[in-house]
Amino acid sequence: MFLIIAFFFTIAIQIYDVKRIKDNYVLSEGKVTFYHTGRGKSDGEVRYDFKVNEEWISNAYFENHYIEIPDEKPDTTISYLVIYEKSSPQNGFLLFNYPITDKDDLSEYEELFKKGIPDDVFYN
Repeated sequence: MFLIIAFFFTIAIQIYDVKRIKDNYVLSEGKVTFYHTGRGKSDGEVRYDFKVNEEWISNAYFENHYIEIPDEKPDTTISYLVIYEKSSPQNGFLLFNYPITDKDDLSEYEELFKKGIPDDVFYN
């Protein structure tokens, strides 16, 4: 019974965190500092550094019901888009499906996100 309650509590926290991001998000660029696949019995994990007001900060997260970590190791030499809650930058995610490979990519993603968060950012 305890495990079921803990599972639902974890899901509720994830829903709340994603809702807060959707309500007040900022985009940035981030670099992967650690990657562990979600393949097999363990959860995927990613650690990354990203810019907030021209300052680099670190964050990490485990794969969950809203963010998928790729099974195949991504290119860790490039940057990726990061979405985070404006008032709480630690509530954020690195988005592997939005690579930043040239100087114009970030501004193109910002323009895309002005219309709203695309459907392929959060799952479920």
